[in-house]
Amino acid sequence: MRLSTRSVFLSAMLVLGMGASVSDARACSMGGGEMMMGHPFPPLPASVKLNEQQKAELHGVLHLAHEQSQIVHEKLRTVREKMNAALYADGELDHASLNELLHQEAVLYEQEARSRLEVQEKIHDILTPEQRKQAIEAMRKVKELHKQIDALIAPPSASEPPGAL
Repeated sequence: MRLSTRSVFLSAMLVLGMGASVSDARACSMGGGEMMMGHPFPPLPASVKLNEQQKAELHGVLHLAHEQSQIVHEKLRTVREKMNAALYADGELDHASLNELLHQEAVLYEQEARSRLEVQEKIHDILTPEQRKQAIEAMRKVKELHKQIDALIAPPSASEPPGAL
């Protein structure tokens, strides 16, 4: 089944617009760290409706996670600055110092990963089983749309002449 460019484009716009329609409780600005260029996807699809208590709980979880991630990102920035200073310093490289900085960076990345998992676990606990099913279905649809978009914008194969449709 071949989808028309228009239907895939409209679907993509729907998905991209999903982030704009998320409620304030979900609109936690997670910043634009190196791993989160621009606007990250909301932690939940907009189609999952939350009650007021759930919105408050989610807002608290995301707010705390945001504060903690800012601290970790600042520490990462400091470690990277020290690495760059060591790499561009005159004289012999201090490999022991660089390895220690590399270890510190790895520990901070692990903290980030653990924090993301903890947030997802807390979101899991906030949602009802039905809401979790809704989220799974919405994300399945998003994944399928991404596949369609990727297929649309993929470079032509070597067997196709340039400009062929």
